[in-house]
Amino acid sequence: IGEDAFAGCKNLKEAVLPESLISILPRAFADCSIKSLNIGKNLVFLSPYAFDGCEITDIKINRDNPYYSTDRYGVIFNKQKTELIMFSDGFKMNSYSVPDTVEKIGEFAFLGNERLVTVDLPESLMEIGIKAFSGCDNLRNISFPSQLVLINVSAFENCSSISKLEISQGVQ
Repeated sequence: IGEDAFAGCKNLKEAVLPESLISILPRAFADCSIKSLNIGKNLVFLSPYAFDGCEITDIKINRDNPYYSTDRYGVIFNKQKTELIMFSDGFKMNSYSVPDTVEKIGEFAFLGNERLVTVDLPESLMEIGIKAFSGCDNLRNISFPSQLVLINVSAFENCSSISKLEISQGVQ
């Protein structure tokens, strides 16, 4: 499904994705009204902001998919759960603890989430991707683990509620 294919289709409430689907490109379903997402076993590439602005509350991934997995909340990870790929805007949580297996928060992973106030990052975390938390207006509490090596460009852009950050020496 191509870039911006259904972007802005506010009345689009459901998309039945075929098992044969292999990729969903950036903003393919941005700003639609989709509430649930079923990812088939053949999906190879899911852009982290394919569903930007959608308030998805139910995410399921075929357990035979070799690339993606989810946790009990519906957060999308790579299969090994070493990279957090997408945290939906539809999750009603104001705090989230990233699992201890995660080494990278992917690009745009939490983009625009206005509900989150606190995110607990694990000691295993080494990288925060481009615009990972961009637009998380209410994010106030975040502490960086000592293992963290890289905070990418605009990772916390427009996070206006953060008033204090403590970053270890050596972080790029």
